[in-house]
Amino acid sequence: MIRKKILKLAKRLNNFTLDDLAITLELNEEDEVNVRKYLSTLVKKEIVQKISDEKYKYIDDKVENSAKKIKQAFKQAERAPKVKIEPKVTKIIKYDNYQLYLNSSVAVKKRVDKYLAVIHASENLKGSHLKSFLEQWNKQFPEMKTSKSSLMKAKKLLLSKGLAALILTNKNPETNAKRKIYDSIYNYFKSYYLKGRGSTVVRARELAIENFRRLNPSINPFKPPSDSYFRKRLAAEFTKEEIKQFRTAKTKGEAN
Repeated sequence: MIRKKILKLAKRLNNFTLDDLAITLELNEEDEVNVRKYLSTLVKKEIVQKISDEKYKYIDDKVENSAKKIKQAFKQAERAPKVKIEPKVTKIIKYDNYQLYLNSSVAVKKRVDKYLAVIHASENLKGSHLKSFLEQWNKQFPEMKTSKSSLMKAKKLLLSKGLAALILTNKNPETNAKRKIYDSIYNYFKSYYLKGRGSTVVRARELAIENFRRLNPSINPFKPPSDSYFRKRLAAEFTKEEIKQFRTAKTKGEAN
């Protein structure tokens, strides 16, 4: 039971320390020893990444598996005839709007990963060379199959408007963009609201919108979500008891 709570809290916090878990879950010293061992197991399974001596980061395992497939595809394609590629995976973190990518769904991340992979693999190829490359690529990697027109469109979007354009592009870009922006803001909102002595819904909403705009300055003006939007999403994701537990969690220095 405690392991499920740890995973749920790690996913919600994204970046966290053992102290964060101990304070929220009210762990004793013996519990902390067991939790540290469990975190080591999660690191080995690549569900959690250790980014410093005390700090951890939750990793979406489905996205990690997708990245592994891309790495494998690069290695195989490097040995394949007619396919000339750079045997490396694009480091998405170097792009602007990386935070928006992190807050996207698994399906969106998979699509972005695919286009970044094929764009960088086919770099500098044109005409018949690009056509030959795509034919070979699509045969070898059907899960990352794409057409020349789709590749050129994705490449143009990436070069002209950045990573956000690839994340938000859809048959209905306005609806999709709004949904992705709202998802991202909601994740910030939870970090302000679902904690001991957390902000009110109104204040947490304001802080979440400010944080999103600060981290995504290139996103065009948008209509922010209402207070009721956050209340409805909270009610759909958590029970009243869970919300109360998060918001009444003890902080350091509080007496038992």
